[in-house]
Amino acid sequence: MSPAGPAGHRAAGNSARQSFPLVRPVSAAEPDPALTSLLTRRPGRRSRLGGLAGGAGAVAARMWRRSPLEVTAVLALILAGLLYPFPVGLLGFVLWVAGIMLAMPSRRWDARDKWTGLATPVLVTFIGTAIALALGGSHHDYRPYLHEITTTGPPLLRAAVVLGGLYLGWRIRRGPRTPSVPPWNRPHRI
Repeated sequence: MSPAGPAGHRAAGNSARQSFPLVRPVSAAEPDPALTSLLTRRPGRRSRLGGLAGGAGAVAARMWRRSPLEVTAVLALILAGLLYPFPVGLLGFVLWVAGIMLAMPSRRWDARDKWTGLATPVLVTFIGTAIALALGGSHHDYRPYLHEITTTGPPLLRAAVVLGGLYLGWRIRRGPRTPSVPPWNRPHRI
């Protein structure tokens, strides 16, 4: 208790509320409106996050109806990048191989898209790890090199696999490329 007694304690609390006009007392009978809007759903009105998630889900469902093989491959690649090699290494590796196997027979992507989305992550990992080894300096033993490989390789591979999956998903949305006309079939100007 304060020296002024219970009345002085209440007076000090009131002066604190008066000095901070943003603080308002919340009684048990009056629920917090921000919490109420998160917990209840008003018909006809969606929250921004719910609308965004619902919109993304609708787009994904529409894409999956059009090309289920490709969307399944993209989802497997993205999940593999999020899981492989840590925390669940074997499952991530299996998903990565399954995503590659599902993407290879696809006719919606041409060879350039498949190379960009599937082979570039491995190439980026090798080049990035080599750069990390070159910048790491020289060592007298092989163990520091192995440490640099294991600390740079897996995160690069994860990021590259996720970006490759996102690229292939973007190519699904854009549709197939228009084939270029060979030079002997182009109209010549005289």
